[in-house]
Amino acid sequence: MGLLRELTLLCSKQYNLAMKAWKNNLITLTILIFISNAGITSVLAFLPFYIREVGVPAGQSLEFWSSMIYSISFVFICLMGPVWGMVGDRYGHKININRALVGITIVFILMAFARSVYDLFFLRLLFGILVGYYPASMALMSNMSPKDKLGVTLGTLQTSAVAGGIAGPFIGGILADTVGYRTVFLVIGGAHLVCLMISMLFITENKIVVSNEEKANIFDNLKYVFKSGLLRTMFISILAMQVSLFIVQPVFSLFIEQLDKGATQHISSLTGIIFASTAVSQFLFTPFWGKKGDKEGYNNILVKSLLYAGVFSLLQVIVQTTNQLLLIRIMFGIFVAGVIPSAYTIMAKNTPLKKKGVVFGLSSSAGAIGGAIGSLSGGLVAVMFGLRSVFVLSGAFLIVTSIFILQKKQEQPKD
Repeated sequence: MGLLRELTLLCSKQYNLAMKAWKNNLITLTILIFISNAGITSVLAFLPFYIREVGVPAGQSLEFWSSMIYSISFVFICLMGPVWGMVGDRYGHKININRALVGITIVFILMAFARSVYDLFFLRLLFGILVGYYPASMALMSNMSPKDKLGVTLGTLQTSAVAGGIAGPFIGGILADTVGYRTVFLVIGGAHLVCLMISMLFITENKIVVSNEEKANIFDNLKYVFKSGLLRTMFISILAMQVSLFIVQPVFSLFIEQLDKGATQHISSLTGIIFASTAVSQFLFTPFWGKKGDKEGYNNILVKSLLYAGVFSLLQVIVQTTNQLLLIRIMFGIFVAGVIPSAYTIMAKNTPLKKKGVVFGLSSSAGAIGGAIGSLSGGLVAVMFGLRSVFVLSGAFLIVTSIFILQKKQEQPKD
Protein backbone atom coordinates (compact mmCIF):
# COMPACT_ATOMS: atom_id res chain seq x y z
CA MET A 1 0.00 0.00 0.00
CA GLY A 2 2.90 2.34 0.82
CA LEU A 3 4.47 1.76 -2.59
CA LEU A 4 1.14 2.32 -4.32
CA ARG A 5 0.67 5.57 -2.42
CA GLU A 6 4.15 6.78 -3.38
CA LEU A 7 3.53 5.96 -7.03
CA THR A 8 0.20 7.78 -6.87
CA LEU A 9 1.84 10.86 -5.34
CA LEU A 10 4.64 10.75 -7.93
CA CYS A 11 2.17 10.52 -10.80
CA SER A 12 0.12 13.34 -9.28
CA LYS A 13 3.24 15.49 -8.95
CA GLN A 14 4.25 14.84 -12.56
CA TYR A 15 0.73 15.62 -13.72
CA ASN A 16 0.70 18.91 -11.81
CA LEU A 17 4.08 19.89 -13.27
CA ALA A 18 2.87 19.07 -16.78
CA MET A 19 -0.30 21.11 -16.26
CA LYS A 20 1.73 24.03 -14.93
CA ALA A 21 4.07 23.92 -17.93
CA TRP A 22 1.11 23.74 -20.31
CA LYS A 23 -0.62 26.74 -18.71
CA ASN A 24 2.61 28.79 -18.54
CA ASN A 25 3.37 28.08 -22.19
CA LEU A 26 -0.16 28.93 -23.25
CA ILE A 27 -0.01 32.30 -21.45
CA THR A 28 3.47 33.04 -22.83
CA LEU A 29 2.64 32.11 -26.40
CA THR A 30 -0.64 34.01 -26.26
CA ILE A 31 1.29 37.19 -25.36
CA LEU A 32 4.05 36.47 -27.89
CA ILE A 33 1.67 35.78 -30.78
CA PHE A 34 -0.36 38.91 -30.00
CA ILE A 35 2.71 41.18 -30.05
CA SER A 36 4.20 39.57 -33.14
CA ASN A 37 1.00 39.46 -35.17
CA ALA A 38 0.21 43.06 -34.25
CA GLY A 39 3.64 44.04 -35.55
CA ILE A 40 3.43 42.03 -38.77
CA THR A 41 -0.10 43.17 -39.64
CA SER A 42 0.55 46.82 -38.81
CA VAL A 43 2.08 47.30 -42.27
CA LEU A 44 -1.24 46.43 -43.94
CA ALA A 45 -2.48 49.96 -43.30
CA PHE A 46 0.30 51.68 -45.23
CA LEU A 47 2.58 49.35 -47.21
CA PRO A 48 1.31 50.48 -50.66
CA PHE A 49 1.87 54.08 -49.58
CA TYR A 50 5.39 53.22 -48.39
CA ILE A 51 6.09 51.59 -51.76
CA ARG A 52 4.87 54.79 -53.43
CA GLU A 53 7.18 56.85 -51.19
CA VAL A 54 10.20 54.63 -51.90
CA GLY A 55 9.50 55.01 -55.60
CA VAL A 56 7.99 52.82 -58.32
CA PRO A 57 10.12 52.40 -61.49
CA ALA A 58 9.03 54.56 -64.39
CA GLY A 59 6.32 53.01 -66.52
CA GLN A 60 5.30 50.45 -63.86
CA SER A 61 2.20 50.52 -61.67
CA LEU A 62 1.92 50.80 -57.92
CA GLU A 63 -0.65 47.98 -57.92
CA PHE A 64 1.83 45.65 -59.65
CA TRP A 65 4.64 46.31 -57.17
CA SER A 66 2.27 46.08 -54.19
CA SER A 67 1.24 42.63 -55.38
CA MET A 68 4.83 41.51 -56.01
CA ILE A 69 6.10 42.69 -52.63
CA TYR A 70 3.14 41.16 -50.81
CA SER A 71 3.28 37.84 -52.65
CA ILE A 72 7.01 37.03 -52.69
CA SER A 73 7.12 36.29 -48.96
CA PHE A 74 4.32 33.75 -49.32
CA VAL A 75 6.17 31.88 -52.05
CA PHE A 76 9.06 31.22 -49.66
CA ILE A 77 6.81 30.58 -46.65
CA CYS A 78 5.30 27.83 -48.79
CA LEU A 79 8.69 26.36 -49.70
CA MET A 80 10.11 26.55 -46.17
CA GLY A 81 6.99 25.50 -44.20
CA PRO A 82 7.60 21.71 -44.31
CA VAL A 83 11.35 22.22 -43.82
CA TRP A 84 10.93 24.24 -40.61
CA GLY A 85 8.19 21.85 -39.48
CA MET A 86 10.57 18.90 -39.80
CA VAL A 87 13.29 20.87 -37.97
CA GLY A 88 10.84 21.46 -35.12
CA ASP A 89 9.89 17.78 -34.95
CA ARG A 90 13.55 16.77 -34.75
CA TYR A 91 15.19 19.48 -32.65
CA GLY A 92 12.37 21.14 -30.75
CA HIS A 93 9.68 23.70 -31.49
CA LYS A 94 11.05 26.26 -29.04
CA ILE A 95 14.28 26.48 -31.07
CA ASN A 96 12.16 26.94 -34.17
CA ILE A 97 10.17 29.77 -32.56
CA ASN A 98 13.33 31.61 -31.46
CA ARG A 99 14.96 31.20 -34.88
CA ALA A 100 11.94 32.76 -36.57
CA LEU A 101 11.79 35.68 -34.14
CA VAL A 102 15.47 36.52 -34.68
CA GLY A 103 14.91 36.57 -38.44
CA ILE A 104 11.78 38.73 -38.26
CA THR A 105 13.54 41.24 -35.99
CA ILE A 106 16.40 41.69 -38.45
CA VAL A 107 14.17 41.92 -41.54
CA PHE A 108 11.85 44.61 -40.17
CA ILE A 109 14.72 46.77 -38.94
CA LEU A 110 16.31 46.58 -42.39
CA MET A 111 13.00 47.50 -44.06
CA ALA A 112 13.16 50.88 -42.32
CA PHE A 113 16.24 51.67 -44.43
CA ALA A 114 14.94 50.48 -47.82
CA ARG A 115 15.86 52.77 -50.70
CA SER A 116 14.02 51.11 -53.59
CA VAL A 117 11.22 48.66 -54.36
CA TYR A 118 13.95 46.11 -55.08
CA ASP A 119 15.18 46.41 -51.48
CA LEU A 120 11.64 45.84 -50.21
CA PHE A 121 11.17 42.91 -52.57
CA PHE A 122 14.35 41.20 -51.33
CA LEU A 123 13.52 41.82 -47.66
CA ARG A 124 10.00 40.43 -48.05
CA LEU A 125 11.58 37.39 -49.73
CA LEU A 126 13.92 36.99 -46.74
CA PHE A 127 10.95 37.39 -44.41
CA GLY A 128 9.27 34.46 -46.16
CA ILE A 129 12.34 32.27 -45.68
CA LEU A 130 12.75 32.99 -41.98
CA VAL A 131 9.22 33.09 -40.53
CA GLY A 132 7.40 30.10 -39.09
CA TYR A 133 6.88 30.86 -35.40
CA TYR A 134 3.09 30.45 -35.55
CA PRO A 135 2.92 26.83 -36.84
CA ALA A 136 5.79 25.99 -34.46
CA SER A 137 3.76 27.45 -31.58
CA MET A 138 0.69 25.46 -32.63
CA ALA A 139 2.74 22.25 -32.86
CA LEU A 140 4.38 22.81 -29.46
CA MET A 141 1.07 23.43 -27.70
CA SER A 142 -0.67 20.63 -29.59
CA ASN A 143 1.93 18.21 -28.21
CA MET A 144 1.79 19.52 -24.63
CA SER A 145 -1.95 20.14 -24.19
CA PRO A 146 -4.23 17.64 -22.44
CA LYS A 147 -6.53 16.01 -25.00
CA ASP A 148 -9.64 17.54 -23.47
CA LYS A 149 -8.03 21.01 -23.68
CA LEU A 150 -6.77 20.82 -27.28
CA GLY A 151 -9.63 22.79 -28.85
CA VAL A 152 -9.44 25.47 -26.15
CA THR A 153 -5.65 25.71 -26.51
CA LEU A 154 -5.57 26.09 -30.29
CA GLY A 155 -8.57 28.41 -30.16
CA THR A 156 -6.78 30.61 -27.61
CA LEU A 157 -3.70 30.89 -29.84
CA GLN A 158 -5.88 31.69 -32.84
CA THR A 159 -7.78 34.31 -30.81
CA SER A 160 -4.46 35.87 -29.81
CA ALA A 161 -3.41 36.04 -33.47
CA VAL A 162 -6.72 37.67 -34.37
CA ALA A 163 -6.42 40.13 -31.49
CA GLY A 164 -2.99 41.08 -32.83
CA GLY A 165 -4.63 41.56 -36.20
CA ILE A 166 -7.09 43.96 -34.57
CA ALA A 167 -4.39 46.05 -32.95
CA GLY A 168 -1.85 45.88 -35.76
CA PRO A 169 -3.45 47.79 -38.66
CA PHE A 170 -5.02 50.31 -36.27
CA ILE A 171 -1.73 51.07 -34.47
CA GLY A 172 0.25 50.90 -37.71
CA GLY A 173 -2.05 53.37 -39.44
CA ILE A 174 -1.90 55.86 -36.58
CA LEU A 175 1.90 55.56 -36.24
CA ALA A 176 2.37 55.93 -39.99
CA ASP A 177 0.36 59.17 -40.00
CA THR A 178 2.16 60.57 -36.94
CA VAL A 179 5.80 59.40 -36.99
CA GLY A 180 6.28 58.17 -40.55
CA TYR A 181 6.49 54.81 -42.27
CA ARG A 182 10.16 54.07 -41.57
CA THR A 183 9.80 54.55 -37.83
CA VAL A 184 6.99 52.01 -37.77
CA PHE A 185 9.34 49.33 -39.14
CA LEU A 186 11.84 50.07 -36.36
CA VAL A 187 9.05 49.73 -33.78
CA ILE A 188 8.04 46.37 -35.28
CA GLY A 189 11.64 45.15 -35.13
CA GLY A 190 11.88 46.20 -31.49
CA ALA A 191 8.60 44.44 -30.68
CA HIS A 192 9.95 41.18 -32.08
CA LEU A 193 13.10 41.56 -30.02
CA VAL A 194 10.81 41.70 -26.98
CA CYS A 195 9.05 38.56 -28.23
CA LEU A 196 12.41 36.77 -28.51
CA MET A 197 13.27 37.60 -24.91
CA ILE A 198 9.84 36.42 -23.73
CA SER A 199 10.27 33.14 -25.59
CA MET A 200 13.78 32.46 -24.29
CA LEU A 201 12.84 33.17 -20.67
CA PHE A 202 9.43 31.60 -20.27
CA ILE A 203 8.73 28.86 -22.85
CA THR A 204 9.50 25.29 -21.79
CA GLU A 205 9.30 22.16 -23.92
CA ASN A 206 9.26 18.46 -23.25
CA LYS A 207 10.93 17.19 -26.39
CA ILE A 208 9.62 13.99 -27.90
CA VAL A 209 12.53 11.62 -28.50
CA VAL A 210 12.44 10.19 -32.00
CA SER A 211 14.61 7.17 -32.72
CA ASN A 212 16.73 6.98 -35.88
CA GLU A 213 14.34 4.38 -37.27
CA GLU A 214 11.38 6.73 -36.79
CA LYS A 215 13.05 9.76 -38.33
CA ALA A 216 11.63 10.41 -41.77
CA ASN A 217 13.02 12.62 -44.48
CA ILE A 218 10.99 15.42 -45.98
CA PHE A 219 9.71 13.26 -48.85
CA ASP A 220 8.44 10.59 -46.45
CA ASN A 221 6.64 13.29 -44.46
CA LEU A 222 5.09 14.77 -47.58
CA LYS A 223 3.95 11.32 -48.68
CA TYR A 224 2.37 10.68 -45.28
CA VAL A 225 0.47 13.96 -45.33
CA PHE A 226 -0.78 13.85 -48.91
CA LYS A 227 -2.06 10.29 -48.52
CA SER A 228 -4.63 11.66 -46.07
CA GLY A 229 -7.75 12.92 -47.81
CA LEU A 230 -8.84 14.75 -44.67
CA LEU A 231 -5.57 16.69 -44.36
CA ARG A 232 -5.62 17.55 -48.06
CA THR A 233 -9.13 18.96 -47.65
CA MET A 234 -8.08 21.06 -44.65
CA PHE A 235 -5.10 22.43 -46.60
CA ILE A 236 -7.47 23.42 -49.43
CA SER A 237 -9.69 25.22 -46.91
CA ILE A 238 -6.74 27.18 -45.50
CA LEU A 239 -5.45 27.96 -48.99
CA ALA A 240 -8.83 29.26 -50.16
CA MET A 241 -9.24 31.41 -47.04
CA GLN A 242 -5.83 32.98 -47.58
CA VAL A 243 -6.50 33.60 -51.29
CA SER A 244 -9.71 35.37 -50.34
CA LEU A 245 -8.00 37.55 -47.71
CA PHE A 246 -4.83 38.40 -49.60
CA ILE A 247 -6.31 38.97 -53.04
CA VAL A 248 -7.75 42.14 -51.50
CA GLN A 249 -4.87 43.32 -49.32
CA PRO A 250 -2.43 44.75 -51.91
CA VAL A 251 -5.08 47.16 -53.21
CA PHE A 252 -7.44 47.53 -50.24
CA SER A 253 -5.96 50.82 -49.05
CA LEU A 254 -6.19 52.14 -52.63
CA PHE A 255 -9.87 51.08 -52.74
CA ILE A 256 -10.55 52.99 -49.52
CA GLU A 257 -8.75 56.01 -51.00
CA GLN A 258 -11.05 55.74 -54.03
CA LEU A 259 -14.20 55.48 -51.87
CA ASP A 260 -13.05 58.47 -49.83
CA LYS A 261 -12.93 60.48 -53.07
CA GLY A 262 -9.17 60.85 -53.18
CA ALA A 263 -8.77 62.29 -49.68
CA THR A 264 -5.28 61.64 -48.35
CA GLN A 265 -5.41 63.13 -44.84
CA HIS A 266 -5.30 60.30 -42.28
CA ILE A 267 -5.94 57.71 -45.02
CA SER A 268 -3.61 55.21 -43.31
CA SER A 269 -5.56 55.55 -40.06
CA LEU A 270 -8.89 55.03 -41.88
CA THR A 271 -7.50 51.97 -43.65
CA GLY A 272 -6.26 50.61 -40.34
CA ILE A 273 -9.66 51.05 -38.71
CA ILE A 274 -11.49 49.20 -41.50
CA PHE A 275 -8.89 46.42 -41.52
CA ALA A 276 -9.19 46.16 -37.74
CA SER A 277 -13.00 45.94 -37.90
CA THR A 278 -12.73 42.54 -39.59
CA ALA A 279 -10.29 41.35 -36.96
CA VAL A 280 -12.53 42.63 -34.14
CA SER A 281 -15.45 40.53 -35.33
CA GLN A 282 -13.08 37.56 -35.78
CA PHE A 283 -11.87 37.98 -32.22
CA LEU A 284 -15.38 38.18 -30.78
CA PHE A 285 -16.79 35.22 -32.71
CA THR A 286 -13.88 32.73 -32.60
CA PRO A 287 -15.04 31.32 -29.20
CA PHE A 288 -18.61 31.17 -30.52
CA TRP A 289 -17.62 29.02 -33.50
CA GLY A 290 -15.44 26.86 -31.25
CA LYS A 291 -18.44 26.02 -29.05
CA LYS A 292 -20.62 25.42 -32.12
CA GLY A 293 -17.91 23.12 -33.49
CA ASP A 294 -17.92 21.03 -30.32
CA LYS A 295 -21.69 20.56 -30.66
CA GLU A 296 -22.25 20.35 -34.44
CA GLY A 297 -18.86 19.11 -35.63
CA TYR A 298 -16.05 21.22 -37.03
CA ASN A 299 -16.70 20.11 -40.61
CA ASN A 300 -20.19 21.63 -40.47
CA ILE A 301 -18.84 24.91 -39.11
CA LEU A 302 -16.11 24.97 -41.75
CA VAL A 303 -18.60 24.63 -44.62
CA LYS A 304 -20.99 27.27 -43.24
CA SER A 305 -18.20 29.72 -42.44
CA LEU A 306 -16.66 29.47 -45.91
CA LEU A 307 -20.03 29.89 -47.63
CA TYR A 308 -21.19 32.98 -45.73
CA ALA A 309 -17.73 34.57 -45.75
CA GLY A 310 -17.88 34.23 -49.53
CA VAL A 311 -21.28 35.91 -49.70
CA PHE A 312 -20.13 38.93 -47.68
CA SER A 313 -16.93 39.15 -49.68
CA LEU A 314 -19.01 39.43 -52.85
CA LEU A 315 -21.17 42.16 -51.28
CA GLN A 316 -18.12 44.44 -51.05
CA VAL A 317 -18.44 44.94 -54.82
CA ILE A 318 -21.52 47.14 -54.41
CA VAL A 319 -20.36 49.45 -51.59
CA GLN A 320 -20.32 53.18 -52.28
CA THR A 321 -19.06 54.61 -48.98
CA THR A 322 -16.46 53.69 -46.37
CA ASN A 323 -19.25 53.23 -43.80
CA GLN A 324 -20.90 50.57 -45.97
CA LEU A 325 -17.53 48.87 -46.44
CA LEU A 326 -16.95 48.92 -42.68
CA LEU A 327 -20.27 47.18 -42.00
CA ILE A 328 -19.69 44.45 -44.58
CA ARG A 329 -16.12 43.85 -43.38
CA ILE A 330 -17.47 43.31 -39.86
CA MET A 331 -19.92 40.68 -41.16
CA PHE A 332 -17.16 39.11 -43.27
CA GLY A 333 -14.97 38.77 -40.17
CA ILE A 334 -17.72 36.99 -38.22
CA PHE A 335 -17.62 34.08 -40.67
CA VAL A 336 -13.87 34.18 -41.29
CA ALA A 337 -13.59 33.43 -37.55
CA GLY A 338 -14.98 29.93 -38.12
CA VAL A 339 -12.61 28.81 -40.87
CA ILE A 340 -8.99 28.59 -39.67
CA PRO A 341 -9.68 27.36 -36.08
CA SER A 342 -11.96 24.62 -37.44
CA ALA A 343 -9.38 23.45 -39.96
CA TYR A 344 -6.56 23.45 -37.38
CA THR A 345 -8.63 21.59 -34.79
CA ILE A 346 -9.59 18.89 -37.31
CA MET A 347 -5.91 18.49 -38.28
CA ALA A 348 -4.72 18.36 -34.66
CA LYS A 349 -7.24 15.66 -33.75
CA ASN A 350 -6.21 13.49 -36.69
CA THR A 351 -2.40 13.80 -36.55
CA PRO A 352 0.04 11.76 -34.39
CA LEU A 353 2.31 13.68 -32.01
CA LYS A 354 5.50 13.01 -33.96
CA LYS A 355 4.01 14.39 -37.18
CA LYS A 356 2.38 17.57 -35.90
CA GLY A 357 5.35 19.81 -36.70
CA VAL A 358 5.40 18.83 -40.35
CA VAL A 359 1.59 18.89 -40.62
CA PHE A 360 1.33 22.40 -39.16
CA GLY A 361 4.33 23.40 -41.28
CA LEU A 362 2.56 22.19 -44.41
CA SER A 363 -0.62 23.97 -43.33
CA SER A 364 1.52 27.10 -43.16
CA SER A 365 2.70 26.31 -46.69
CA ALA A 366 -0.91 25.92 -47.84
CA GLY A 367 -1.71 29.32 -46.33
CA ALA A 368 1.38 30.76 -47.98
CA ILE A 369 0.37 29.40 -51.39
CA GLY A 370 -3.01 31.06 -50.91
CA GLY A 371 -1.33 34.28 -49.81
CA ALA A 372 0.98 34.24 -52.83
CA ILE A 373 -1.83 33.52 -55.29
CA GLY A 374 -4.04 36.13 -53.70
CA SER A 375 -1.42 38.87 -53.37
CA LEU A 376 -0.07 38.44 -56.89
CA SER A 377 -3.40 38.03 -58.67
CA GLY A 378 -5.07 40.83 -56.68
CA GLY A 379 -2.89 43.57 -58.11
CA LEU A 380 -2.96 42.14 -61.64
CA VAL A 381 -6.74 41.73 -61.63
CA ALA A 382 -7.17 45.26 -60.26
CA VAL A 383 -4.99 46.67 -63.05
CA MET A 384 -6.93 44.79 -65.75
CA PHE A 385 -10.51 44.95 -64.46
CA GLY A 386 -10.59 47.58 -61.72
CA LEU A 387 -10.30 47.53 -57.95
CA ARG A 388 -13.79 46.13 -57.33
CA SER A 389 -13.11 42.98 -59.34
CA VAL A 390 -10.88 41.57 -56.59
CA PHE A 391 -13.92 41.14 -54.32
CA VAL A 392 -15.63 38.97 -56.94
CA LEU A 393 -12.68 36.59 -57.01
CA SER A 394 -12.41 36.65 -53.22
CA GLY A 395 -16.02 35.57 -52.75
CA ALA A 396 -15.91 33.01 -55.56
CA PHE A 397 -12.92 31.19 -54.00
CA LEU A 398 -14.74 30.81 -50.68
CA ILE A 399 -18.10 29.71 -52.08
CA VAL A 400 -16.57 27.14 -54.45
CA THR A 401 -14.42 25.77 -51.60
CA SER A 402 -17.44 25.39 -49.31
CA ILE A 403 -19.22 23.37 -52.00
CA PHE A 404 -16.10 21.21 -52.51
CA ILE A 405 -15.79 20.43 -48.78
CA LEU A 406 -19.51 19.68 -48.53
CA GLN A 407 -19.07 17.05 -51.26
CA LYS A 408 -16.04 15.57 -49.48
CA LYS A 409 -17.68 15.60 -46.07
CA GLN A 410 -19.12 12.08 -46.26
CA GLU A 411 -15.62 10.67 -46.95
CA GLN A 412 -14.08 12.19 -43.82
CA PRO A 413 -14.04 10.76 -40.28
CA LYS A 414 -16.17 12.51 -37.71
CA ASP A 415 -14.33 15.30 -35.87
